[in-house]
Amino acid sequence: MTSWKRPDSVPHPKVWRRAVGRKPVDGKVPSFVIQDVPEDREEELVQFMVENFVRNEPLSRCLNSSNDPVSIKELREQWVEVVAQKITIAAFLKEDGPRPRLVGCNLIGVVTRADKNIKNEFKGETASKIMKLLDYLDSLADPFEKYGVEEYIAAMGLSVAKEFQGQGLGKELLKARFDVGRAVGVKLTVTAFTAIESQVLATREGFEELARIDYKDYKVDGKEVFPGITSKCAILMAKRI
Repeated sequence: MTSWKRPDSVPHPKVWRRAVGRKPVDGKVPSFVIQDVPEDREEELVQFMVENFVRNEPLSRCLNSSNDPVSIKELREQWVEVVAQKITIAAFLKEDGPRPRLVGCNLIGVVTRADKNIKNEFKGETASKIMKLLDYLDSLADPFEKYGVEEYIAAMGLSVAKEFQGQGLGKELLKARFDVGRAVGVKLTVTAFTAIESQVLATREGFEELARIDYKDYKVDGKEVFPGITSKCAILMAKRI
């Protein structure tokens, strides 16, 4: 990530959305507050990504990244750097006391044209395989040229706690990203969606496809890198905001 900074004119932390769930949990339909992650909960959010995103995201799950401590350490370091830009979004359970439960997040940061040729370098085996695929996918399209922008919001992961999946939180977290972009003056968001569920959601919310890779066709030395993966492809998608 670059030294992009959130404008001082946009207060932090800011509440972006409030949402009501779709079904009861423990006998009650939950309500959520979707906001910037407060500084005192940034480390908790990074740990949430380790415990939820890494275990459920198709590429990480396929490679069993949770059991690769070197990769987890490197991913944590990258996520801490992204969170430092102060635009990552967290979903908290409403009316849950003075320290409400963190139940979802969208880890996002701003990428500028100056970052275009910077490649992710990882020593961890699983993180390296994943990032090489994502870097290759990024190389297939140039959002800066296509949309005529100097920067865009990128996402490093969207995750919802298992207990609160099916409540529409993924959609609200994605929409909150658009709210953030409009507030800080970034007019485009670009994401590599790796799961069919997120790809369907992104399409419904107005993202367009820039490039895609079928996992069965992505090989190194003639061997599939993600054998047995439960999703079909990774799709690079973008939306003006």
